[in-house]
Amino acid sequence: VVENISTIVGTDSDVELRWTQDPAFIAATYSITKSVNGNFDTNTSTTTTYVDEEYLNEVVSCYKISYTDACNNKSPVSLDACPVKLIATLQPNNAVSLSWSAYNGWKNGVDHYVVEKFNEQGQLVLTVTTGTATTYLDNVQDLSDQIAIYRITAVANQTGIVASVSNTFTITKEPNLFYPTAFTPNGDGLNDIFNVFGQFITNFEMRIFNRWGEMMYVTNDLEKGWDGTFKGSLMPEGTYVFRATLTDQAGRTFDQAGTVVLLKKD
Repeated sequence: VVENISTIVGTDSDVELRWTQDPAFIAATYSITKSVNGNFDTNTSTTTTYVDEEYLNEVVSCYKISYTDACNNKSPVSLDACPVKLIATLQPNNAVSLSWSAYNGWKNGVDHYVVEKFNEQGQLVLTVTTGTATTYLDNVQDLSDQIAIYRITAVANQTGIVASVSNTFTITKEPNLFYPTAFTPNGDGLNDIFNVFGQFITNFEMRIFNRWGEMMYVTNDLEKGWDGTFKGSLMPEGTYVFRATLTDQAGRTFDQAGTVVLLKKD
């Protein structure tokens, strides 16, 4: 009998199957049966590998394998092997919640799962072992890489078994723009400057206007804010309007507008 099936998801349109069998028997032909939502399709292979080029990550697909030997004897059918399916969700604070389906294609089961995180350039930036848990929260602060690509590797209890690899899941984090509602430009070193803050910003422009629509300040530097002056003079207390346009690493443009109160606090 085929005892151990490993599944390696390539792109969202293919998955490679690899398996082992009892070495006491010599297979002539393997029969690979794929089930999708109650529908079955069968293909054959003369080796212990098979690539399904019609695999879709959007649906649940499972595989069973049996074989026929040279004397036309048929083996029992293997366990179901369903590729590990990974789902990732972005939380408001840019933490990423991962969950994936357990892998059941091996006779002696899974020893542990490994979470791998890559940046947009394909460089591995994080590796975490979760034991047999099928969830993980990535809340490691990363201000360099807005785009994160995750995948899960399942490692078998039995040695010599090829690992099973999930689909990849790409997450684009948010710039998370924020700004104070008031500032006190009195030179005490506390809240003297009005800034719009954000993450993963590549281009930035901010303009400040008074209540009559007169522009008080403009900057293209995210690190430089408004000190409350116009032409060298501190402006009166009151509410001012700002408009900021930002572009993030993913090429998305955001417009943020709001008000800020200037307070002459002693």
